[in-house]
Amino acid sequence: MSSQSNGVGARFDELRARLEHVSGDDVLAELLTRLQQAVAREADAMNAILEQLPVGVTLIEPSLRVTLFNRRAREITGRLATPLVDWPVELFHPDGTPMAFEDRPSVRALRGESTRDVVYEARDPDRPWFFVDASSTPVRNAAGEVILAVSVFEDVTERRRREQADREFVANAAHQIRSPIAGIASACGALRAGAKDEPEARDRFLEHIEREVARMQQLANGLLALARSERGDTPAPLARIPLRPLLQRVIDRSATKEGVDLELSCPEGLTAFTNEALISEAVANVVTNAVQHTTNGTVTLRGERRPDGATIEVCDEGPGVASIDRERIFERFYRGPRPTATGVGLGLAIAAAATDAAGGVLELVDSPVGARFRFSFTRTAPAG
Repeated sequence: MSSQSNGVGARFDELRARLEHVSGDDVLAELLTRLQQAVAREADAMNAILEQLPVGVTLIEPSLRVTLFNRRAREITGRLATPLVDWPVELFHPDGTPMAFEDRPSVRALRGESTRDVVYEARDPDRPWFFVDASSTPVRNAAGEVILAVSVFEDVTERRRREQADREFVANAAHQIRSPIAGIASACGALRAGAKDEPEARDRFLEHIEREVARMQQLANGLLALARSERGDTPAPLARIPLRPLLQRVIDRSATKEGVDLELSCPEGLTAFTNEALISEAVANVVTNAVQHTTNGTVTLRGERRPDGATIEVCDEGPGVASIDRERIFERFYRGPRPTATGVGLGLAIAAAATDAAGGVLELVDSPVGARFRFSFTRTAPAG
């Protein structure tokens, strides 16, 4: 922002030289010096304020030269070119269509138009793309001519990511709930078609309905607890939970496929201080993921005692997790560059969030074969 102060200082120096040339009056020169110092102090104060603002601020002249941009503007944009036409960043509307140069908020302001909350995507060749919410307005002189465009903008990338994640969360949660509802509807249809008159078939379908209702109830409880925890309204209640029965229920309710078996290895009496609904849903999602990525082999649920608590591991014999995906495997709704057609449901990211809300940690650990996900529990019940 020093270019503005330098410009004001240069004008004062020019004025002082003219006064000295015309009158040689030292008094006028002294008054001018004091005035210059006062203006400089005001400019420094304004610069300090602009530097501390949590939003980006720029001033652009009709020549498209950027004459001022504050610290936050530099952080958001990474760089600003002078003139603006040399900024090597392409702008796009939220729907993905290119934004013409004359449609940029600052350029529209130079034409005398005020804009508010214009959201666009900035695609920088040297850094991750980001979304910006910008407002611009023209500054006019006494004659009504536009002499500057003032733009205020903020980075809304994270906000848009959360909004998109929430939309996908709702869609995936609806898909999860739809599965047990479809199972119940199918069983009811079979009973109406005559199975109710055959005791063996009737009992089988009733057991299926009961199992799907329990699954849907557990899913709903898990989603509600997770939502409350993520909002920070009410912490998920934690209790001492036996792990072997929990893991057995997960296996009993998990769908498998031909060539893939589910096995349980967990000592009796192993417990963890956690939330049963959240951990059941989290483990079930990791098991579903393991089954999807295993063509032929075994998915093992293993519970183990540790000096500082307990762990649950879900191990499969699939292809494992590619190195390109490892760092982002728990990112909310990240599907990788090669998403599978069966990649539906709450996903690993929601499993990790549910585990965190339940007082545990979910991580991907190295494995010589397939993928291995570990749930770790180190919390203990509060005294008393």
